[in-house]
Amino acid sequence: MVDSRRLSLEGVVDRHPWWVRKVAQPKYELDEAVYSRFDPRHHAFSLAGRRQQLGMAGSSARETGGGPGIRRGFYAVTPFKGRPGWELRDRALAEGANTIRYAVAKELYAWHKIQARTPEDFGVERHQGSPAENSRLVKLAARFYGAIEVGVAQLDRRHVYSVDERGKPIVFDDVDQPIIAEDRRVIPEACRWVIAVAVAQSEEAIARAPDGVASAAVGWGYSMMPVVAGSLAEFVRALGYFAIPSGNDLALSVPIAIDAGLGEMSRLGLLITPKLGPRVRLAKVITDLPMQPDSPIDFGVTEFCETCMKCARLCPSRSLSFERDTSYNVVGEWNNPGHKGWYFNAPTCLDYWGKVYSGCTTCVRACPYGKRDTWWHRAAMATISRTRVFNRLIAEADDWLGFGKRRHPDKFWAGTPSPFGLD
Repeated sequence: MVDSRRLSLEGVVDRHPWWVRKVAQPKYELDEAVYSRFDPRHHAFSLAGRRQQLGMAGSSARETGGGPGIRRGFYAVTPFKGRPGWELRDRALAEGANTIRYAVAKELYAWHKIQARTPEDFGVERHQGSPAENSRLVKLAARFYGAIEVGVAQLDRRHVYSVDERGKPIVFDDVDQPIIAEDRRVIPEACRWVIAVAVAQSEEAIARAPDGVASAAVGWGYSMMPVVAGSLAEFVRALGYFAIPSGNDLALSVPIAIDAGLGEMSRLGLLITPKLGPRVRLAKVITDLPMQPDSPIDFGVTEFCETCMKCARLCPSRSLSFERDTSYNVVGEWNNPGHKGWYFNAPTCLDYWGKVYSGCTTCVRACPYGKRDTWWHRAAMATISRTRVFNRLIAEADDWLGFGKRRHPDKFWAGTPSPFGLD
């Protein structure tokens, strides 16, 4: 007799459309002599904040990065009068969407249990399952908590930041629990696996970018990241294992997601997933729960990006690369050297955020992979995954059909959006 429970679990594992291929190795190339753990104090948000603190030329309150700094710099000075997409209702939608992000995310990303009772509390042994079973369990739990995609990978420590945002070293050591001390953060040596999760962002809202409604989609994504990752971490702890959840901090989310089979890298620097393209936000949970890793995937993204360039063409700050091929040539210290890709100019991107009083998101709006799930979209994606021959035609057709054009902000309020603004 067929075990229906087993079938449902396997359905979570084989989650991608038929045209997505599993591959043995991730589709990024590394210079093993160069690629190493990155210092996040060099990323663009941190650099902007330091420029402001030092009173350097080109710095302004608008450039200040990191949570409340962004809110003070961008949103507090938003001009409401006569600007479609930035009326009070649009800004209010974004303010509400950011509630979890700014109010409780830090608590949900805790390295220790928040409220979950553990096997020790129940007086039982911790969960004992095969790596394959454990992988299926965490995937079911992640989906239940709100992840649109979830995958598992062996943790590549090179993806983990060398220090935290305050310069405190992040080290691996033979300890019996995760530690956040005054002078360092310690990840147990036993934590050799990582769960990558993606949460969805509304296509209907992103199509208005850059404006308040699109900012609401981004804010809701950032609010859902700690909900999913924090809940999943508590699930793992309740099984009797360590769990260290994080959003954009602690480690590089995109290569971890690629390793876990969630998608491919792209010209715009974001993960491209088979179903939603770049319309996702990523989080992850590092753990010692033994799991069966997923295979990386290939559906033609890198090859299509070589031809398409739509995100670069529509980028209002000209921050994205127009080079056809990937390379190891970094643009600035905010780039993590040693991987072959399309490096972008993050400071000019952030400067534009300040000019429009919003996280821009135009590149996400433009990307052909991020469109609604229609027959045309499915046919185009399946074709791209199988051959390069029609890539230019498909990219041009995306323009002919009017995809990627900004929709009028006011029409959002005339519709009836589905829950979370998702299709």
